[in-house]
Amino acid sequence: MALSLKQSIDVNAALLVLGSQAIDDESTRAQAAEFQLTSDLSAEVTDRIIALQTESSTRFDEILVETNRALAAEGIISAAVDALELSAAGLVSDEAVARDAAIAVADARAVAAEGLLATSVSDEVADRIASVSAEAALRVAGAADDAAARVVLESKQCFAHTMEYQGILEPGSTPFAMGYGVPSKPGFGVYIPKGFIVKSWVIQSNSSDVGGVAELQIVHYPYNSLQGTVIDTRIFDGSFTSSTFPDPSPALDAGSLVIHIGGPQTLVNLVDVDARYRVTLYCQMTEAL
Repeated sequence: MALSLKQSIDVNAALLVLGSQAIDDESTRAQAAEFQLTSDLSAEVTDRIIALQTESSTRFDEILVETNRALAAEGIISAAVDALELSAAGLVSDEAVARDAAIAVADARAVAAEGLLATSVSDEVADRIASVSAEAALRVAGAADDAAARVVLESKQCFAHTMEYQGILEPGSTPFAMGYGVPSKPGFGVYIPKGFIVKSWVIQSNSSDVGGVAELQIVHYPYNSLQGTVIDTRIFDGSFTSSTFPDPSPALDAGSLVIHIGGPQTLVNLVDVDARYRVTLYCQMTEAL
């Protein structure tokens, strides 16, 4: 059933009154709760302030006690350090004196040792100089002896070449041969590849000729040349003949040695067709092979 306008207004007014009353009640309750909360917070803050003041006072007392203890300890340590410094200064002074004395002794010993060492070194140097001089003199003498001995040995160290011929010696010929009996000719004889000297040569014969005489020449032909040089001439009468060159012997270049027979006027009473002749050349190298 529908309400009239007046009834609706009355109902709404009643509802507003009820709502206003509820709001007032809630406001009152909230104000009471806020007052209670404020009182509680005030009490808690007061309690905390009192607790902090108490703790601060306690900590201040503790810090004061610790400070006094630290100051007392610092005084003790300072006194101990001062005493230690005094003691150390005394020890350092004593040690410095001892070290100066030890250094003085060491310096004296060093000077004495240097003197002894200098004397010893001087004596040793003199001894070594004398020893070296004596050894040098011995070596010089030994070198001279070695040189003299080497000269003697070198004069004895030769190599020999033997050349032979069988028959009547013809004037101006080069009949002597080696090995398989091939006769020599100008530039074709005993070939020696390096510089050398002829120390000596020996002529022998086996013949029935009586009073036979022949002239024999050693002719040197340089390598690849037919221009010979007579380096020695001997008149051979059938007996053993030996010829030694003067010292120093003439130095010869690499080349050939050929035995030449002299001219007709130098050959006398040579008629034995079975006559045998042998020439031995003793040479020595002047250059290494």
